[in-house]
Amino acid sequence: MTTDYLVAGSLIEARISNVVPLIKRVSPLGNLYSLLENEPDKMAAHINGQLPAAFVGFDGEVIGGSAGAEHAHIVVQRWLVVLAVGNYRNADTAQGVTAAAGPLLYELVRALTGWQPEGFTELERQAAPRPGYLAGVGFFPLAFATTMVVEGLTEGV
Repeated sequence: MTTDYLVAGSLIEARISNVVPLIKRVSPLGNLYSLLENEPDKMAAHINGQLPAAFVGFDGEVIGGSAGAEHAHIVVQRWLVVLAVGNYRNADTAQGVTAAAGPLLYELVRALTGWQPEGFTELERQAAPRPGYLAGVGFFPLAFATTMVVEGLTEGV
């Protein structure tokens, strides 16, 4: 059992780094959001040479029922893995980006679907947000769910 509520993110990052060597950069999703929100015009320059990249982030949770003792409960966490791929060929139609992303998406799905991070259940694929494109870079989200049990504190027992 883990005592770090968000440790699955770093475990997913490590899994990608170890199993999908064609991904040059693996980092938290917050790094991508910062680039997109604060410096979208400089984004391509910031990540040029660091693509393809995978960004991992917590995407919410669903609280389940009790687990065993009444003070324990089940939490289903959702994690996003956003593949960023740059390809400036056919940038107006994004064909170069999608062609580059296809094999990498396949490898990410293979590496993560059914894999079990320590302290969690196996990752299960979920419906993901739609892809996005900006400045010759395509962003392809994948979503996964995993379950953990959280032990509550009880008083006077």
